[in-house]
Amino acid sequence: MLHKLHILFLPSWFPVKQDPLNGIFNRELAELLSTQHQISLLHIVFADVSQIEITQTKVNGNYNEIVAYLPDKGNPIIRQWQYFRTFFQQARAIRQAHGKPDILHVLVAWKMGFPAFMLKLRHRIPLLITEHFTGYMPQDGQLKGYKKWWSYLFLKNANRVVTVSESLEKVLRHNKVKRIQTIHNRIHDLFLNHKIKQKEPSNPYTFIHISNFNDRQKQTSLIADTFIELHKKHPNTLLKLMVPTVAFEEYQQSRNLTQHSGIVHVEQGKPRKEFLVELERADILVSYSLYETFGLTIAEALCIGLPVIYTKCGGPENYVEGRMGMEVDPLDTQSLYNAMEKAMLEHPFSADEIGEIARSKFGSNAILMEYNKVYSQLIQK
Repeated sequence: MLHKLHILFLPSWFPVKQDPLNGIFNRELAELLSTQHQISLLHIVFADVSQIEITQTKVNGNYNEIVAYLPDKGNPIIRQWQYFRTFFQQARAIRQAHGKPDILHVLVAWKMGFPAFMLKLRHRIPLLITEHFTGYMPQDGQLKGYKKWWSYLFLKNANRVVTVSESLEKVLRHNKVKRIQTIHNRIHDLFLNHKIKQKEPSNPYTFIHISNFNDRQKQTSLIADTFIELHKKHPNTLLKLMVPTVAFEEYQQSRNLTQHSGIVHVEQGKPRKEFLVELERADILVSYSLYETFGLTIAEALCIGLPVIYTKCGGPENYVEGRMGMEVDPLDTQSLYNAMEKAMLEHPFSADEIGEIARSKFGSNAILMEYNKVYSQLIQK
């Protein structure tokens, strides 16, 4: 068995006061890894503060979390200098308190990759990068210019790279990133251990969609528009949109929605247990993304036995199989309409079958074992 290591965990995305859902999967991975290793987590973020604020949280005996909030104002050059200065100060404090890290583990190359790369060179610590960002996907193209150049520099010079889906791994390999493999996202134990309930379809039959309402990626408006047409023909249907309130209100106003449309809004940011209950009350989850690198809510739904409507977009097609869901064309809303109608009329799904297959793919022990293999290879070099 791999001995206990000190891992300096460096997420570019992480839950913070102003955005408590951002990168929540990174925190949950840190929690999982802390069951066997000493995790020192450091995250730097610009926020609405007048001066630098440092929060330190001892999550458990093996997991210490430091988040530095920097004033989101001033000259861009000074801001970046402050960012890196704070990083190296806190990294030094971590070394003094817990000793030199055995491994630097960056989550998303931009922009934690840069200071981590400096630590790698200065202290000769192996660097692992876990990459989630959709910006590398051709359908997105959000990562460009100097950020793209720097990100690929970090990835190509890391000792190992992990992607969260086979599709993202393929993209990075095509761009000459080596020493790379896929380890899927960690799914919280709440979804893995929850009792799967085989139930009759609800009345009204309930669809649920969960996203940030970014139409460029998630196409939430098209899901809602398609559902409105379905609801006209089948009024015993309901669509729950778990999306930001402002985005929902803007959509609501643009479509002149009434209480008879069948669409209801569910506030985001619910605690994990309440979020699970919302999933459990639904009959099927609907995702209509143009691109993803994983699709966390899809995997969480599957793990409690909830079927999904999904697209081949870089993430879910790598793990959704058989009768776990229905694949639709992200460029053809008629295929989405047909799938939603078939789901509510026939509901050809077995919660037990879906949950059993999903849990075999995303079990915490399997994820931990895969990362331990990577860690072991890094410290042996």
